[in-house]
Amino acid sequence: MKKRGIILTSLGLLGCFLAAAGCEDKKTAGEPGAAKSELAEVKAGLQQTQKDKDVLKADAAKLAQTLEETRSELALAVKARDKFQAVAKEAAGLKKQVSEVTKERDRSVAEAKKAQETVSNLRTQLQQQARKLNDIQDQNKELQAKIQKLQKKLEEGPTSSANP
Repeated sequence: MKKRGIILTSLGLLGCFLAAAGCEDKKTAGEPGAAKSELAEVKAGLQQTQKDKDVLKADAAKLAQTLEETRSELALAVKARDKFQAVAKEAAGLKKQVSEVTKERDRSVAEAKKAQETVSNLRTQLQQQARKLNDIQDQNKELQAKIQKLQKKLEEGPTSSANP
């Protein structure tokens, strides 16, 4: 679209130049050297316009190539962005899982501490019960010894009271 506008502008300028040359042509209608000079100027202007057109075509081709490269880069950037967003979403999910696992670990540690305290308390109670049992066994032995002494006295007692 820009190329067409540039070409039309160039042709318009050329037309103006030719129209201006045509006005002078009436003044110099009888002078062949002036007409040749004017024709040479018009040809030079036409050649310059053609060169400008070729440069503009080359620039337009370069711009088209740059546009295609930019589009390709943009497509790659969009793909990279999409991948990054997917990775970020996955990372957020993993972060949530880590948080849940951490909470579960904390609960497990708390339960383990509670169980350890319970075991410690039970061990203390067991030691106390073992002491009580030992005390009761010691008392039982003492009582058994007293019972045996009393039985001996009873056995000796009726025989010793009959003898005096």
